[in-house]
Amino acid sequence: PATFTFAGEDFRELAAGCDERGMLLIASGMTHHELNLADPDLYQDFQTWAERYYGRHANHPSIVMYGLGINAPGNFNDFSPAKLGRSSSLIWNNPSVTRSYLTGRRVDPTRLYYYHGGPCGGDVASGNFYPNHTPIQEVEDWMLEWSEKGDRLYLTVEGLLGTFNVDYEKGGVTYVTEYAARLIGDTAYGYETDAYREYISFQRPRLGTWGLDVGFYPQIDALRSEALLRGGRAWRFLGLPFNHWAGNIGVGSPSPDNSAFQGAAAQLRLPTMAWIGGPENEFSLKDHNFYAGETVEKTLLGIYDQPVGDALWEARWELREKGSAKVAAEGRMSRKMSPYSRVKAPFRFRLPDAAAPVEYELNLTVRDAAAGRPVAEDRFALTAYPRPAPASGAKGAPFFVFDPQGETTAWLNALGAASEPWPAGGAKRGGDGRVLVIGRRALRGLKKLPFTAEDVAAGLRVVVSEQHCSELDKIGLRHEDRSPRQVFVRRADHPLAAGLTAEALRDWQGHATLISEGPAGDRLAVSTRSFRTGNRGSVASAVIETPHF
Repeated sequence: PATFTFAGEDFRELAAGCDERGMLLIASGMTHHELNLADPDLYQDFQTWAERYYGRHANHPSIVMYGLGINAPGNFNDFSPAKLGRSSSLIWNNPSVTRSYLTGRRVDPTRLYYYHGGPCGGDVASGNFYPNHTPIQEVEDWMLEWSEKGDRLYLTVEGLLGTFNVDYEKGGVTYVTEYAARLIGDTAYGYETDAYREYISFQRPRLGTWGLDVGFYPQIDALRSEALLRGGRAWRFLGLPFNHWAGNIGVGSPSPDNSAFQGAAAQLRLPTMAWIGGPENEFSLKDHNFYAGETVEKTLLGIYDQPVGDALWEARWELREKGSAKVAAEGRMSRKMSPYSRVKAPFRFRLPDAAAPVEYELNLTVRDAAAGRPVAEDRFALTAYPRPAPASGAKGAPFFVFDPQGETTAWLNALGAASEPWPAGGAKRGGDGRVLVIGRRALRGLKKLPFTAEDVAAGLRVVVSEQHCSELDKIGLRHEDRSPRQVFVRRADHPLAAGLTAEALRDWQGHATLISEGPAGDRLAVSTRSFRTGNRGSVASAVIETPHF
């Protein structure tokens, strides 16, 4: 275990205690704040001070790193997944920042140096990471690029892999329920109690930054704990330390409580963890909808951060039908774990054939065989759907298709649907109730729509495949490109919604391809918006706002 001190703290007694107990300590170093180290005289005095300061603490073996300042060098853009932990992002043009680091390295080269929330300086990049309303999937994936391309150590010294209290409010208005609705749909509004409405309307403190108590909304605890646990497990699996604010400032309670949120934080501090992941090369995917008869690949993911001693993990997995509890597939595996190791062990099973949707639960149990004690348990829900029969042949007139890219036409053909190109102006165009399919990306570069209001008035029906945000702008539709992993049926009584459920409309397989994986690419310019971190599991790339009248 490790601890750290904040700038300006006297940590001599703490260092002595850490020495005695074998704990690592990240201590306050010689800060550059409010010092103009470009001044030669001041810089000379600073070096003399640094020699005495670092010399006084040189014989504390627990001190492994010094913090030199707060929130510099770097800014919001330097927390991009494409920049974190990259030597190319280092900033050397600030004399005070650079000289405080170089002085420390000269006086005591045996320690590392970092800046609290300063991703662009020191030996270790660090950050204050608050993803706020970034989709949970993207929080899990935020450091995947660093794990492949990063060339500097990275440490998050402050933050929360979930939504911070202050980010449930805007302009003095509380949006806790609206946040929940993004994840669980309209049922979120049913969780509002009289006590919650009374609190946010009349009792919520209007002064102070950290006053919101989200505990008045009963469902938020489960949602926040899921976000914290999912993000934290992924980051720890990649070897990234993270100091969570759970149980401290900004989470509603400065002291321990019985919340699921703090329970998730406690799990993330355990030296050993194990859970069910996605396919071996895409371990963060949440694929859960499959065809009956399909082969499913999942992964045992494990963390063994014990400092000494090996362990023999024995894992058992079992797939059961939810209704009958009948075992559909099962298996066992074992792995030897050594100190500070990770395990990524894939396993596969074939789903039984079925004529109707079948819900399953995949259960995982991991034990330490040598110690004779449990390590972890996890479960994962999935559904098998019968594969649709090929179309037996088109009935009635074929679809009109406007599809310059050709993707949608190929998809229709694969389904056995007849189609023909959308005729140019002047021809009879759907007055007999024909259907026009606007292909994926088909509006790119157009100055006007390929059909008219008169065509629709004459009986033409139009189906528009997903378009890029810039094309939606041109035809006057407000939208978001936040790529939700959950969408919900708005009109359950509509024929197109028959058989659709919230489970079927979340965490789709693979990656969306309409827009870039990010963070650079075809999004709007970054301002107060977070970066995009991949398209894994996206159900929609661009979400059109429902018109309000």
